[in-house]
Amino acid sequence: MPQVPVFLLKTRSQPDDGYEEYFKALLIEGIPYQLSTDTRFVPHFVPVLEHQQNTESLSSLEKLLRTQQLTEKYGGLIFTSQRAVEGFSDVVRKLDSESQASSEGVLGTATEQRTPTLISPSLTTPFPLYVVGPATAHSLSTLYPSPTLDPLHTRILGEHTGNGAALAQFMLQHCNGIHANLLFEYYEAPRLPFIPLVGPASGQYARQRLEQSDDRLRKKPLLFLVGEVRRDVIPKTLMDAELGDKAIQVDEWEVYSTVVREAFENEFRGLVSEIPYWQQQTEGKEAAASNIAVVVVFSPQGCEAMLRVLGFLDEDGRAKEHLRRDRWSDSQAAGGPTEFVIATIGPTTRDYLIDKFDFEPDVCASKPTPAGVADGVKAFLGALLLSKGLR
Repeated sequence: MPQVPVFLLKTRSQPDDGYEEYFKALLIEGIPYQLSTDTRFVPHFVPVLEHQQNTESLSSLEKLLRTQQLTEKYGGLIFTSQRAVEGFSDVVRKLDSESQASSEGVLGTATEQRTPTLISPSLTTPFPLYVVGPATAHSLSTLYPSPTLDPLHTRILGEHTGNGAALAQFMLQHCNGIHANLLFEYYEAPRLPFIPLVGPASGQYARQRLEQSDDRLRKKPLLFLVGEVRRDVIPKTLMDAELGDKAIQVDEWEVYSTVVREAFENEFRGLVSEIPYWQQQTEGKEAAASNIAVVVVFSPQGCEAMLRVLGFLDEDGRAKEHLRRDRWSDSQAAGGPTEFVIATIGPTTRDYLIDKFDFEPDVCASKPTPAGVADGVKAFLGALLLSKGLR
């Protein structure tokens, strides 16, 4: 059966990786081979990045949680990456472990604590943890039950949005709705003896009328846990001056940085050098597709090393001249050197390749999903093989 190697320039997700599963199930139908009518894809992972936690920011986050000031200072947390979730999770698990040890009498000294200044339980019910998709939502959900988070009445929201722009619009509506309810409860709602239905008339949680300028009625900012490299669509959307009093302050804390792995280039070079061996494993007409390989790029980091390994760069660090033209017009359908189909997960990486290296990838996924990437690759290869008379 003809096989096409697919180099996924990313760390394999655990326990299962959607890109691996989708490519393994993908095939190009209708190619007239003697032994098979299917071309199969064989995924290979090549991790590009490694992540380093920002201990200073995580220590500040730990202090907010330890002293119970998080909900006093912020109206919610924002997560758009798994690395940010991992950093937050490490802090929470550390505090949970301390809490558990303290309850069992293991710790000899009490941890630092303070009681936040609240005017109602509703101020922390719920405390939103905004996420950009189901993966980040699932990772956060594994923290529960949590002695650290349970008292905050946290709630995971936004997993249906799927991208930063949609999440920003959701947060605008949700946060402003919470603030409007708060103003009504403490500033606008009628008080006894008129309508005794808005809360207790006395006691700790009595909803006394407050001046609108009272600091406790201010709209709290959101805390965005980010990496060193990130898009600014969420802060720009929420803090747009044209929103007026609907705008929401966003504080960004860098909780991790991302660097290219030193071993990436050599590992990728080693895999590329093995392609001739894989080609030899196919015989007869099956070799017609065996000189094609696919490289899927997930981020701008590592692009230069990838292009260098493939021999695509000239001495000035730009794409070689013949690659800036239609590099497939003179390609070999079979029997020649390996031809590499370059696919990007989305327009950000595509534009980086064009602007930085004057190299236009063959495929830009319609959506940053396994289906978006794989279906784009399949369509390109199908058209290429058809143009070579192999379909």
